[in-house]
Amino acid sequence: MDPTRVAIWGASAGAHLAALAAFDSPLPVRALVGWFGAYDLSTLLADASYPDIAAAAGKLLGCAPAECSRAVSQAASPLARLGRRAPASLLIHGDDDRVVPPAQSVAMAEALRRQGAEVGLVLIPAVGHGLVGSELAVTRAANRRALEANVTFLDRTLQGREE
Repeated sequence: MDPTRVAIWGASAGAHLAALAAFDSPLPVRALVGWFGAYDLSTLLADASYPDIAAAAGKLLGCAPAECSRAVSQAASPLARLGRRAPASLLIHGDDDRVVPPAQSVAMAEALRRQGAEVGLVLIPAVGHGLVGSELAVTRAANRRALEANVTFLDRTLQGREE
């Protein structure tokens, strides 16, 4: 392993965990890739239009969504734990996600940019959580687009290759 070229990638809950690891790792994480992740549990718990993810976040935190304190939810939120060291990041989300709001990736991208990180944000139309669309062709096209964005981003970030 080359400790100067560490990348962390996750999807859904894995994107949440990847972001936490990227911001807290003793290794210098050079790249973060998150697909349809939850990055700010405080806003998830307060968003009544996404009850399933709010309930899941409450289980993770050990409290009912309406009863979780802001301090508890922020302790497990990558957005609140973003420190001085922000790796280059690629965030991908379906714009029709009914499990995790696309606004989670948008807010994370904005916070990373404010920290001076290189950020790519890809919002893929007509797909939901898991980049699943209403038809197989839509799902395939969305996943192909996401994977191509990943390869381009990781080549550029870890290998120094241009597109």
